[in-house]
Amino acid sequence: FKTFIHQHRAVLAVYVVILCCLTLERVAIPHFYGQLLETIKAAKFDATYRIFAMVIGIFLVFQVLDTVLTYIDANLMPRFEAYVRTHIVDTLLERYQQQHTELDLGNITSKLIKLPGYLNWLFYKVKAFLFNHVLSILITCGYLFYCHPYLGGIFGSSFLVLGVLTVAFCRHCSAPSYKREDAFDRTHEDIQDILYNLQTVYVNRTETAERAHIDAINQETIDRTR
Repeated sequence: FKTFIHQHRAVLAVYVVILCCLTLERVAIPHFYGQLLETIKAAKFDATYRIFAMVIGIFLVFQVLDTVLTYIDANLMPRFEAYVRTHIVDTLLERYQQQHTELDLGNITSKLIKLPGYLNWLFYKVKAFLFNHVLSILITCGYLFYCHPYLGGIFGSSFLVLGVLTVAFCRHCSAPSYKREDAFDRTHEDIQDILYNLQTVYVNRTETAERAHIDAINQETIDRTR
């Protein structure tokens, strides 16, 4: 991540700035909608037309920014996935240059296929959390403080309590999640071992025992996933 960010820092800087601007939409548009309704109720139609034009202009600006963000995504994400694949291959070439070891090609190929997509998914999750939630909450809290200190205080304290509960819940669930992932990995490792040693299984006639073993580790995975 660090190296990729360094290589594309200019584009990513623009990306972050646009994300911050788009987050303002959640406060800016409702604010001007409220002003628009006030001018309509007060029959101040000159102000109504002016604010309506501002709302349309702001909406168009946000749509343009969103289009630019989509364009950057469409060009940057394939580059990121290609970078991850290249980084894996480069690491393997350097690590095994002096070690003539038979590689686990199945595992490596699986990671080459899954890892770029997983990191892409992780990036979007972090982006959604930081900009769609955290930054939006901070901006909304600041706006409510601007409207009235009591509103901002109630909103901020409510999300502070929610944040504490969320952290406590995540810390409580981290250990079971690690155990679940460990059981999931061991399940596939044992299946792979059986498939790699099929001749031994046939010679020793341990098919029934291997099936029972697979059933047992599958059940462990099921129990830890509940």
